[in-house]
Amino acid sequence: MLAAAALAMTCPAPAQEPSVPANTRFVMSYFKANNGGGDERLFISVSPDGQNWTALNGGQAVWQHPNYPNYVVRDPTIVFHKGFYWVAHTSGRYGVHPERPSFGLLKSKDLINWTQVGEINTSIPNMVDPFTWNPCFFKDGDGSLHVFVSISRINANNSTYPIPDLRTYELHPLNDDLTEWSAPTVVQLPHSNTNEFWAWKDGETYHAVYVSFNSNGNLVHATSKSLLTGWGNERVFGFATEEGLFVLKKPDGNYRLYTETGNGTATGYMWRDTNPEFSVFTQAAMTTTDTPMRNGKPAAIAGFLSYDAWRADRMGGLPIIDSERLADPDYDGQNNFLEYALDLNPRERSPAALTLSGNGATGLTARWRQAPSRKDAQVALQRTPDLGSWNLSAGFVVQSVALMIDGSEEVTAIHAAAASQERSNFVRLRVTDPGIAQIALPPAIAANSQTASSAVSSRAAKQKRSRGR
Repeated sequence: MLAAAALAMTCPAPAQEPSVPANTRFVMSYFKANNGGGDERLFISVSPDGQNWTALNGGQAVWQHPNYPNYVVRDPTIVFHKGFYWVAHTSGRYGVHPERPSFGLLKSKDLINWTQVGEINTSIPNMVDPFTWNPCFFKDGDGSLHVFVSISRINANNSTYPIPDLRTYELHPLNDDLTEWSAPTVVQLPHSNTNEFWAWKDGETYHAVYVSFNSNGNLVHATSKSLLTGWGNERVFGFATEEGLFVLKKPDGNYRLYTETGNGTATGYMWRDTNPEFSVFTQAAMTTTDTPMRNGKPAAIAGFLSYDAWRADRMGGLPIIDSERLADPDYDGQNNFLEYALDLNPRERSPAALTLSGNGATGLTARWRQAPSRKDAQVALQRTPDLGSWNLSAGFVVQSVALMIDGSEEVTAIHAAAASQERSNFVRLRVTDPGIAQIALPPAIAANSQTASSAVSSRAAKQKRSRGR
């Protein structure tokens, strides 16, 4: 068990919710450029779509190391976890520390005022002149948090490049305040000399894109059924001169690869769409940014938007009765509060928010998309055999939560029982507002493997007749 070194440096301003535009979907941590520490501090930008980025704090750094410019912030990664935004970053003097190898860890409530949690120990056996680069957060389907980081046991002075000993390791916190961490465990990749490991999960399959120095610095896609072992099906697909990689999922099952230009002049990120095999790419297109961005990582903005603010933005001009939580002005059988929580359009008929698939061999798989920015909506999966008593998520286990190109999250949950045994069972998403005396709002949608559409259509038709339309 490895503890974070105790460092107390708390910004004096009181922590508030992030002050960001109502349409914000992404938050990104990054540094600006090289220059011997000149712009190697922490910067934060937000975006409504992953394409257009606006810097917070007037484009100024939101945090710098107490020993800046001798100690820098590079390669920051961001995640929302346990009520805070956390940033892990390459620290020290370009990953080199006189005390022990480590990466830096910060936390914030409002994205502007940051507390230095400490330096997370990355010591492994047989280290001589070591360093640590490029931490990257990953949150598994069970909610557990992980950091992948590149560690070299030797060659901190970069006397040889590419660094021959650089490998990807995993660490995870052992307590809620992220001050105690596991020891680093090597990730068993098809390549043994790697950097910049970005991971995500789609259903039961883990995916990663990383830099392989075994392949001249080219980017590689690989998959596994286990987080640390069994990685394979690798495809080397190029872009060796680019850095700061991350991947977001598209609704059609394809992916979008983001990179930046590396150690040249920092501008912003470029993106290319690609297929699930990472074998065909569209031509690179640039994002728009008001601040140079280097080697950063995005996350979904979390918990700042209320239903009342969303209603004012999305349903202005409608009669008040049509904008209430349980109203359904577009007559699609999905009330406004559900469409708020699941990022649907309240003015247009939307497809069923919950989809089910499966067969007698694999069991049932449920998928839905939700908006992490909603602070007053909690989404739960429920099941019943008779439309009588509903059991919270009975038998379903969340496998993955994938970040999408629009900032929503696609949730995949699986029920181990064979689908043939579930045909008499109904499944629904239920959305609650914990601020209303902990009382759950009425069910938003009902579905099962055979009768989902009829159940939803029947309810929608009754509502339509009751309104005389």
